[in-house]
Amino acid sequence: MKQMRVWQPIGGRSVSAPSFSPDGKNILFTARPHGEMKRQIFVSLLDGTGERNLTQHPASDWHPAWSPDGHFIYFESNRDGQREIYRMRNDGTELKNVSQNPAIDGLFDLSPGGNYIVFVRVSELPKEEVIVIASADGSSQRVLVNSGWRALWSPDGQWILHKRSRDMGLWIMHPDGSGERRIDTKGLENPRALAWTPDSKAILIVARGIYCNRNLCPSDIYLVNLDGTGIKLVLQDVDYSSDIYGVMVKTKCAWDSIRGRLALAVNTYDRRNGLVIFDRRGNLLADFRQKWSPHDFHGACWAPDGKTLWFLKTPVLGETKGGIYKMNEDGTEEQQVIPDNIVWSSAP
Repeated sequence: MKQMRVWQPIGGRSVSAPSFSPDGKNILFTARPHGEMKRQIFVSLLDGTGERNLTQHPASDWHPAWSPDGHFIYFESNRDGQREIYRMRNDGTELKNVSQNPAIDGLFDLSPGGNYIVFVRVSELPKEEVIVIASADGSSQRVLVNSGWRALWSPDGQWILHKRSRDMGLWIMHPDGSGERRIDTKGLENPRALAWTPDSKAILIVARGIYCNRNLCPSDIYLVNLDGTGIKLVLQDVDYSSDIYGVMVKTKCAWDSIRGRLALAVNTYDRRNGLVIFDRRGNLLADFRQKWSPHDFHGACWAPDGKTLWFLKTPVLGETKGGIYKMNEDGTEEQQVIPDNIVWSSAP
């Protein structure tokens, strides 16, 4: 019997999904410099030229995000011994540890105006997960939610959406801590916040259905009104996706600011992978998934002009190209902008 060859990545720089600067002139991403295992933060022009390493540090740096005015870049790093949140000027200067605490800090989100930041703080003894709100420079820190996980600002800046560790529910509250209430998810199992709608009146969540075997049932995407008046099934059978289960620091550019469309990268166990596009009410506009795709897709992001979609393709079959790609809004003229240069090895 012929043995199957198994392909595995053994090296290369392995880039991450991109995000656009507020002025639309640059893209931000992480990559491992050639010959290194630690991630660094890079910026380049839209055509991939002029690439610069902004961090150049022996520690790992990841999850970069622009401040709304484009003057700063926030990111996570373990350069001080544990995970912390940092910011720097968009040219890499004026580095500052924003969270600065003996506990582990991460999973941050900036307010729409850029004046505040929320993030998760995890302490080991005693084991505790809390949501902290602070000024954008890290000052005036205070605990906003005890037993909380992953907070997302609403686009209008009036609400902070978060998941409670104890009851596993989704909650909202105003930034000053008032108006706290639980979102009615109609009995869906283990709901996880995915994104706000642009009008701040509904959220997209991913959850298992009410009647499913938890070991076999894939997840679905739902649209839930903030006022509890309804819930709508948006997309079924989503088994896994970096956009859904990962840290969504790029949630904002998943929305097309011109026409209010949402783009998501979706991967499933039967390898029907690719991008899907919805309108702001959760209606499917386009489905660019491919059956038996040789790639996983991550980090769907609209260009500021709403004419091109950018995303990350990571190869899962040997000798397949990956990296940061872009394509037209109708799915045509896909092209690689920044390669990942992964080196593969295979063995029977």
